Parts: sequence; C-alpha cells; structure tokens
Amino acid sequence: MANIGVILMIFSLIIAMSSVHAKSQMSKQEEAWFRNLCRGKKKVTKLHFYVQDELSGPNKTVYEVSRSNITSISPTSFGQVRVLDNLMTAGPDRNSTELGRAQGLITFADLKESALAMNMNFVFTSGKYNGSTLCLLGRNPILDRDRELPIVGGSGVFRMAQGYSISNTYSYDPVADYGILEYTISVTYVKESDDEKLTEFHFYLHDVVSGRNPTNIPMAMANAATKSPTYFGLIAVMDDLITEGPEPDSKVVGRASGLFGSSSLREVGLHMTFNIVFTEGNYNGSTLAVNGYNPFNNRYRELPIVGGSGVFRLARGVATLENVWYNSTSGDALVEYHVMVLHY
Repeated sequence: MANIGVILMIFSLIIAMSSVHAKSQMSKQEEAWFRNLCRGKKKVTKLHFYVQDELSGPNKTVYEVSRSNITSISPTSFGQVRVLDNLMTAGPDRNSTELGRAQGLITFADLKESALAMNMNFVFTSGKYNGSTLCLLGRNPILDRDRELPIVGGSGVFRMAQGYSISNTYSYDPVADYGILEYTISVTYVKESDDEKLTEFHFYLHDVVSGRNPTNIPMAMANAATKSPTYFGLIAVMDDLITEGPEPDSKVVGRASGLFGSSSLREVGLHMTFNIVFTEGNYNGSTLAVNGYNPFNNRYRELPIVGGSGVFRLARGVATLENVWYNSTSGDALVEYHVMVLHY
C-alpha cells in the first residue's frame, strides 16, 4: 500500500511473569485429535520455535503506537496498541539459528484481566519455509501458563493453512524487560473438497494518500516512527476504491476497507487486515477478509484470504498483488490484484 509504510498493531506479548522455564506440552489426546482431523486430503506440519520479545532498550522490537484515555489508570492497560517485529529462533538462546520474524499488532483488550487481541504474522526468512508466512489471529490471556490461538491462514508453503498455536512464557527478565516466548504450532494444509467452488478475480486498487480526498489516512504512530527508515509503528486506515481496470474512471467493483501498519524494522513491510467489500455485480453485498504480511517493495506479494461473508461464507484462498505504479512523492499507488478463493 502506499506511503510510508503501513501499519500494524502489535504485540509485546508478555507481562511480568515468573522467570521459570515452563515447557508447554500438548497432550497425546490433542495430538491424536488433530491428526485424526487432518487425515485424508490434508497434510499436517508441526513447528516449534521461540520468539525474543525485547520490550525496552536501544534495540527494542516492540513499540507503543497509541492508547485510550483510560490506559494509564487501567490495571490491564486497556486500550493500549503496540506494534512488534520480534526475532524468531530455533532455540531459546537469542543467538540460536534465526528462523524469521513475528510481526504485527497487539491490543490490550480486556478490562478485567491481562489479555491481548493479537493480529500477527510469522514471517519465515530461512530454511525450507523461507518466504512463507503463517497468520495468527485471536485472544491471548498472557498470564495463563499455556495459551491457544488460531492459525487462520498463510502464504507460500502454507497457503490456506488452518491450525492452532500453543504458546507459553519460557522466561521473563523484569529488569531488562525481556521475554522469551515458546511456540508450538500445528497446521494443516486443506486441499479442495468436492463441495467447494473455485472463483477467480482480477481488479485494481487505487490507494490515494494525497489531495483533498485521500482514501488512506494515518491515524496513529509510535514516537520513534518518524525516525525509523521503515516508519515502524505507523498505523493507517484505508477505504480504497476497487475497479475492473487500471483507469480511475473504470467500472467500480467495490472498496478495500480496513487497517494496515508498518510492522518491520528492516524493510517496508505492512501488516494488513482489511475486507474486500463488493458493491456491484453478482457479488454485491459479499465480502472477502484479507489478513497477512505485505513486503511492499517486492514486485510480487501474496496475502491470505482467511474468510468471507455472503456468497463467500467460509472462503479461503490467496491474493497475489503487484504495484502497477507508485508515486514516491505523493504516496499514491495503483495495485493490481489476482484473487483465487475456494468457497461453498
């Protein structure tokens, strides 16, 4: 999307917990249940890694973006939004093999207990999953020993992935404000069933940042965002026009409405969560939900379709996108989308 990066809300996923090495173990019953569910046309993969949650210091990877007017007096920090770009490693030691980055947004969203609304991508940068992502979306009660969150999609190797994540706080140093989170993820790649239909779309998204009628507007940012080369911590809201052709006066198909945030410290990478809202034609009134990581400077990108409404209930699929043009002065962009979805 356009301009400075783009947004993400994020996750600092730890609050002072005891500095114990508590290893999370899925029960044999859980394993059997998941494998039974995934037999047949589905392939199962299990992943295990650690996330380095660096909350303070000159090299911190979690930033506050915004807060509500009651956050400072709330015992649960209700209303605080953070963006993160945490290191993923094979072992608990920070210097163990780097696997990727955990990037996204987290919001303190419970008035009574410390619980986060998490919208995050695991972006793999090495090994056999290099270039692939997994999308995590759900509620994280961070003071519980073991927390389960849904895996709702992915890209690359993990296209149309479904599954769940079990995480725990492996350790936390309150002096350094540094946590290590342990993740065990089980995902299945669901193949097309006989009852599903394949639908394909091709359209253009007009991302307007400049002028009197912008459709992409920054709404919050971390204090350090203006000093960051990637505008890390900037969050924007968008309601972009979608058309059949690249011309601004081409037939309108709908709108792309939602949020995006700049969630990478190293590249212009956007954490995107938005809906394709169809307003014309056979799909008028239906929507597709998109949630994933968008490395904006790559020529080709891929985003997961994680759901839908109307005609597209229970949809899953993939959107591939490419910049037709991008104006670095105005921040305006024209993005071409190819979308493939399976639905009933």
